[in-house]
Amino acid sequence: MYEQLKAKDKQLASKDEQLRVKDVQISEKDKQLDQQQQLTLAAMEDTKRLQLELNEAKAEVEEIQTKSEEKIQEEAAPKGFLARLFGGK
Repeated sequence: MYEQLKAKDKQLASKDEQLRVKDVQISEKDKQLDQQQQLTLAAMEDTKRLQLELNEAKAEVEEIQTKSEEKIQEEAAPKGFLARLFGGK
């Protein structure tokens, strides 16, 4: 009987150790998951910021192109008789 109790105690101690190891593993996985979530959030914020910067840059390019096209059209427009005579636009 004493040997059986001793064997059961040994089994319980082994199971306790296994549970402790599993608890540590779960804790590590929780930390990894938290890190991954933080990295994902940071990446999403970076993506939004970069998209805004891209949209602003596109708007600037469009504005420059529009002004350039307007200037080209003004320069290409035929001048009236008086404008040609007096050298005006």
